[in-house]
Formats: sequence, C-alpha cells, structure tokens
Amino acid sequence: MRPITHTIIATALLCVATIAYTRQMPEFARFWVGHNDFLPRYTQGRMVGNGLMYDIEAGYREQDRTVGFHIAGAYHDRFPWQALLIAQLSRLPYLPAYWLWIGTNLACFAVVIRFWLLPRDYVLWGSVFFPAAASIIVGQDSLMTAACLAGALLLANRGRDVAAGLLLALCTTKPHLFLLVPVALVAQRRWRLTLSAIGGTVGLLAISTAVAGLSWPSQLIAIVKVLGQDTGLDVPLRPSVFQLGVNSTTIAVAALLAIALCAAIWQARTLERGISVAIIGSILIAPHTSVYDLPLLLVALPVLPLGRYSQWLRIALLTPLPYWALLRGSPWNIALPVLLLAVVAASVWQRDQPAAAAIPVAVEAPVR
Repeated sequence: MRPITHTIIATALLCVATIAYTRQMPEFARFWVGHNDFLPRYTQGRMVGNGLMYDIEAGYREQDRTVGFHIAGAYHDRFPWQALLIAQLSRLPYLPAYWLWIGTNLACFAVVIRFWLLPRDYVLWGSVFFPAAASIIVGQDSLMTAACLAGALLLANRGRDVAAGLLLALCTTKPHLFLLVPVALVAQRRWRLTLSAIGGTVGLLAISTAVAGLSWPSQLIAIVKVLGQDTGLDVPLRPSVFQLGVNSTTIAVAALLAIALCAAIWQARTLERGISVAIIGSILIAPHTSVYDLPLLLVALPVLPLGRYSQWLRIALLTPLPYWALLRGSPWNIALPVLLLAVVAASVWQRDQPAAAAIPVAVEAPVR
C-alpha cells in the first residue's frame, strides 16, 4: 500500500481504538460535547488581553458563559503565547472549535504515523496506543507535541538545525516532559540547534509578556501551586516516581534517577537516541504527569537500540496493558515506571552491541 493509505487506515484505527478503550468511561459521554480539558484552553484563549487570564473565578465565569457550567479544577494553566494561538480558534462557537481541535490532533497523529512510525514498521502499534486515545478523549494536545518532537528530530537528521530548534521550542507547551532534553543537546554538541531552541523559547516568552504583562510568571506559578494541591487524588495514576507521593524520599529518588539518566543520555551515540532517553527520563521524574501526556513515547520508543530479547520491553510499552495497570492504581501502577526504567537500562546496555541487533532507525546527521 502507499504511505498515504497506511496513514489513513492507521488514523481510522486509532478512532476505533479510542471508542473501544473509553466507551465505558465517564469521559466518553463528555467527549462528544467537549466537556473536557479543551474547555479551559478555549476560555483562556477568549480571555487574552483582559488582564484576568489567570484569575480562577474569572475563568470559571467564562466557562459558565461558554457551556453553562464550569469544571472545578479546570484552571488556565498554559503560557500566554499558547492562549494567543488558540484565541483565533476561540472566535468560533464552542462545538465547531472543539471538533476542529480534535481534527487537528488527529492530523498530527497522521503526521507521526506517516513520517515517524511507518519507516520503522510501528504503524499498527501506534494505531492502538492507549495514551494517544486517552489524549483525544480528554481533549488534550499531546499528539500535537508529539508531532512537533518528531518533526524536530527529522529536521535535525537532515541537518536543518535552526528549523529543528524552533520546532523544539514549541514543545515547551509541556515543559515538564522535556526536563532532560537540554542534556541531550549539549551532549551531542548540536550548538546551532540548541541556540535555535533557546532563541525560539525566549521569543515565545517575550510574546507571553506582550500578551499578559510582566506579572504573568508569578500568576502562572500561583495557578500551578493550586493545581498541585487540587490533584492529590490522581497521585497513584502518575507514571513517575511521584506516584508514591511528593515527599522527601520520592524527591531524593527522583534526583538520583535524574543523575543516572543524565549519564545515560550523555553516552547516547545519536541525537535522537539521546532525546528519546531524555523524554522517557523526564516522564519518570516529572512531578505531575498523566497517561494522556504519554503519546511522546510513540516518538521515543521506536528509536531506542534494543536487542533480540529486550525489544519485548518496547513492545510491552506499546500495548495497552501497562497503561490499564496504571489506571487501576496500587499495586499495579508501579508496572509502568518499572518498564520505562527497564527499557532505558536495556538500551544503554545494548549500545555496545553490533548495530544489526537493534531495530533499524533513520540515518543520523553528522554531529555538529
């Protein structure tokens, strides 16, 4: 079949898988009318320029005006530049804007299938990847972030470091998922890419200041603190070491794990392998993550060098099982972070083995 045919079928399969996975969940009924995480994104876009973007009560009032009620705990917790982008979408009535948002996420998934998973023979796994379905059903934008990451790596492989850095800057939509990526950039000495990513990020922050004024960082930090207090019930559902709670012990474990992961990133032979380890490592040490944040694994997992037997760790992480286990809570939830740590360890162990033992990946551009 032609690549476009593969892409269309895979995207249709994801839609079917999303229905199959989630039709028994309460989120499924809310999905059809957009009563999910898209609502605070939409209303934050509508509040650009009014000086109340991070006011919780003002946000609730805007949600009330939009759909007749508000979702408790659904705060405006994104950067002002993100709100400015979605402000154009917020000019539409809510439901048309919502379905355009869902369509954009599906288009981004199709891009990942066509240009990232298809050359690596992972199309079928991508089509049934549970976190991708979860991202869609909850109204999140994780598939857009995954497409930006895949695009950045593809451009970097072709030596287009400036464009790759700008795409990587857009990944700051969820900075907690990219905590260790700078280590990979420095380790590979891709200075043009690094400077481009820094410049793009600074530019986005400058746009944020122009949109929301000089006080927006402190306002956003205050929202994040409130969000952290209100989401205590989902702690066991986090795919990181913090599923055991945020305390001195888990913080120390995360710090030690970060050091070990940085060493693994530094030893990676290629940029895309280093960034893949950095993405998995960031998920493991991030204080607040959820299953809908994990479509990034569709980009990271296929490029890790794994041997004949350790590749089953990758396959296990591409099936729905560890994510269902996570959602079941203790003691099953520990399976996901253990598998993520094991696949990183296996890839580090495999780095000195013959290249033929690993899954073929795209040719890496010369180190810059």
